[in-house]
Amino acid sequence: MRDIDLKMQELNKKFKAEIIQQGTDIIKVAKIPFSSPMANYMTYGGIPVGKITEFFGGEGGGKTTSALDICGNAQKVFHHQYMSDMSDLLTQIDECKDKRQVAKLESQLNALEEKGEKLVLYIDTEQTLDVQWAQLLGVDTEKMILVRPQEQTAEQVLQIIIELISTGNVGLCVLDSIPCLVPQQIFDESMEKKSYGGISQPLTVFCSKILPHLTVNQCAFIGINQIREDLSSMYSTMSTPGGKAWKHACSLRVRFRKDSLLDSNNNEVSSKCESPAGNKVGMEIIKTKVCKPDRRLGYYTLNYVEGIDVVYDTINVAIYYNLIAKAGSWYRVLDDNGKIMNYDGQELNFQGIARLTDFLNNNPDLYRQLQDRVSDAMLKD
Repeated sequence: MRDIDLKMQELNKKFKAEIIQQGTDIIKVAKIPFSSPMANYMTYGGIPVGKITEFFGGEGGGKTTSALDICGNAQKVFHHQYMSDMSDLLTQIDECKDKRQVAKLESQLNALEEKGEKLVLYIDTEQTLDVQWAQLLGVDTEKMILVRPQEQTAEQVLQIIIELISTGNVGLCVLDSIPCLVPQQIFDESMEKKSYGGISQPLTVFCSKILPHLTVNQCAFIGINQIREDLSSMYSTMSTPGGKAWKHACSLRVRFRKDSLLDSNNNEVSSKCESPAGNKVGMEIIKTKVCKPDRRLGYYTLNYVEGIDVVYDTINVAIYYNLIAKAGSWYRVLDDNGKIMNYDGQELNFQGIARLTDFLNNNPDLYRQLQDRVSDAMLKD
């Protein structure tokens, strides 16, 4: 055996982990999806697990709404994972004939039952979480761990996050938002004294400490950030608080902006409309290290009464994959051979997206079929 092989074994034994190996294993990054097929199309499946994601943008852009949507879907993913793991262990116990192995499996089952489902941790530094809006977006607020700092400094809040994630019971953490954290050096000084550095210094240390915990415990992290005008630039460019270390630590950075206002039929209305029914939420992928960076700009549709308009977004993604043909104002649902589908004797050919949306809402079986075809196309992409 080569000296390098012996040294690799020695170091792995010393650190009690296979951190050194020859060759690479293809590790598929798990993701927590958005409700919107369009947002999933943009991000190739959602936000990555075990890594840091940043949502940033101007006021009313959809940052918190998008994060809450992820929270609701994360709870569904965690429940499914828990039930699947329980079912697998029970099946193995039933099929196993070795008493010693059965005892080990039963011990694992008891440990899993004691640990329970993974939880969502929400840090509400802005003190603005709307419970009703969160529930409308699918969040089970009774299962969510909510932290509302009162007079805690940024260092204390970030330490709370590290300690809770290190338990292994947290599957998603949302920090809303970064600029509302007050570092110790600013907390202790009066308003008259100038201070420099701000949140950058504690956030740099936090990034170094939290990344291993996220990887080991398979926890996704979303940091919600704001934008500031860069006064040092003569071109009035925008920047985000937190420093450069935070940006480098993020595997995915998404900028959100409030786009066109919509009426009840998802038609664009004037910006001076007194009572819009919703709006488009613009998305721009600024940085991604977990998928191809070829889908930079897009949007999803938000309804103020029903939440994210999944049906409308499904249609738009289906058009990308040629599952629906759009010609002018006409929409034609196509089969696998590229011909217009028939459903209960009716040719699926509609003038206007509102008519197609209504038809899919009134025919859930057809809509689920279209959803499955869109999901299959995205998986193969």
